[in-house]
Amino acid sequence: MFAQRLEVGDAMAKEGRLDGALLHYRWVATKARRAHLPAVEGMALFRSAVLLSAVASVAPRARPDAQRAIERIENNPDPAFAPYRNGVRLMRVRLANAKDKDIALQKAIAQMEPEDSDQPTLAYAPAIDMQDAVYGAAVGDDTPQWADVSFWIAPDGTVKDIDTVRQSDHLNGQWLEVATRALRQRRYLPLKGAADAPGVMRVERYLFVSDKQSPTGSRMTFRANKRRVDIVDLTPVAKVQAKSS
Repeated sequence: MFAQRLEVGDAMAKEGRLDGALLHYRWVATKARRAHLPAVEGMALFRSAVLLSAVASVAPRARPDAQRAIERIENNPDPAFAPYRNGVRLMRVRLANAKDKDIALQKAIAQMEPEDSDQPTLAYAPAIDMQDAVYGAAVGDDTPQWADVSFWIAPDGTVKDIDTVRQSDHLNGQWLEVATRALRQRRYLPLKGAADAPGVMRVERYLFVSDKQSPTGSRMTFRANKRRVDIVDLTPVAKVQAKSS
């Protein structure tokens, strides 16, 4: 029942019915708290905070409501709220002024609570904006354009030693530069282990995609000149060996 009410709230949010969405989230949070279901309560409060933060990013008058929603999660010490506390710390980065974002990001990462996982946890990843790279470019074609990129996640969570392992023929170097520029700005949570350890290596494939389009009133299709980037994780997964009996 709680999951269905959350889905109704999500549908209202997508339709722009913000008051209705927030009402559903509030109802779930209240009922879940009375039922002693902190994980469900945290999810409902988190969705409210996400919605209010999105509104505040374009309407500053909504910023106080977003701040209160964030604080309501931050101030709840229940262990089940840990992933939601981490999530709203990153929301504060979104709400920060442009000149303060770097400081806000470093503060958020420093406050992150460790998660029970041996895999690197991504804390921040900027959007890959291909607009400048494709401005004035010719119409796309059906030739696949891609690049496999390796990089190291340092113990402090920064990205180091980016290297192109291989790439498709005639790949536009400007496209790859835009993608790796965003990669350099990623931040992961600090890794477990010694500070002088080499870190963790990852391999990702960047696919530069030109979608098909049809002009209004025509059945002919062509590739758009605007590209987008799809990312596929190619990092080998370590195999767990069964214990011998």
